[in-house]
Amino acid sequence: MNTDNDHKQAKIKQDVHLGEIERTLKGAFGRFIKSSDIADGELMLLVDKDGLLSIAEYLKKELGFDYPMCTSGVDYGKELEVVHHIYSIDHKCRLTLKTRIKREAPVLPSVTSVWMGVDWHERETAELFGITFEGHPDPRRLLLTDDFEGYPLRKDFKLEYKKD
Repeated sequence: MNTDNDHKQAKIKQDVHLGEIERTLKGAFGRFIKSSDIADGELMLLVDKDGLLSIAEYLKKELGFDYPMCTSGVDYGKELEVVHHIYSIDHKCRLTLKTRIKREAPVLPSVTSVWMGVDWHERETAELFGITFEGHPDPRRLLLTDDFEGYPLRKDFKLEYKKD
């Protein structure tokens, strides 16, 4: 029978494990990690775009983060952010990698060489936010027609209403 105490103990163990992962990553990639936080059983890292691919490779090969759950974009006005939610099946823990890029130069390395499962997620994010993923193996449009103009999930995208 699970009790509240058992649940608290499991959460403490998970937070300790995530803390170890956080320290390991800061030791290896501290110059690329802008901030980190552990909340709700998840390690969240804000990383510099120059370190994203190296950190992703390390997460998969050395720390067992083998399942890319989701990749998406966020528009903060002056900056855009790409968010990768990654899971470790063996360790049963989640990690979020966030990378902010300038709106005027929205270019980020693709992590498809690490997690092929982000292929369509990066394509969707590229199409809807106007972010170029350098090194992506198939940057074709996924959702919108070839003649569609603009990036519909950016805050500055103007919606038009046409009355029939």
